[in-house]
Amino acid sequence: MTAQPYQARPTRERPHPLPWYRFFWPWFIVVLLTTTVLSGIWTAVVAFQHADPLVRDDYYREGIAINRRFSAEHAARRLGIHATLHIGGGSAVVELAGESTDSPEFLLLELSHATLAERDRSVRLQRSGSRTFVGVVTGLSPGRFYATLKPDDGDAQEPWRLMRSITIPATDGFEFSAR
Repeated sequence: MTAQPYQARPTRERPHPLPWYRFFWPWFIVVLLTTTVLSGIWTAVVAFQHADPLVRDDYYREGIAINRRFSAEHAARRLGIHATLHIGGGSAVVELAGESTDSPEFLLLELSHATLAERDRSVRLQRSGSRTFVGVVTGLSPGRFYATLKPDDGDAQEPWRLMRSITIPATDGFEFSAR
């Protein structure tokens, strides 16, 4: 047997490691975090630019005046006042009924939209008969409204008020009565 010369085993050279930006997962995480941050900023910008308005901006004063409102509703009940409202064709017609013999010259119909203050309307109704009142309604859009009917005379003996929730358009009239 002849001796063979010594041969070194071939060594495996380790390849030079790749930089981090050559891998998929770091980019995936960076894109995911960047998308989340940009989405949050975009949401905040849209929320501030298109903020919903307050339906009533004088809510504190409204809260304080609640006793007066209840007394006006009690006055309507005590006087036995009830009404029928018909809205359509750009006009509002109210037929007032009840035990009270006093009929004011003007009524005020306030239509407050359930969510959007810019859709609120206030209509002054003038007496056109003994118990019939007529007024012009402009720019009334369909939707749900809170309707308030009250005398618009400054010298009313006993201020009263009728309230109800209505949905426009409607085929029939709306009945108002004191609760």
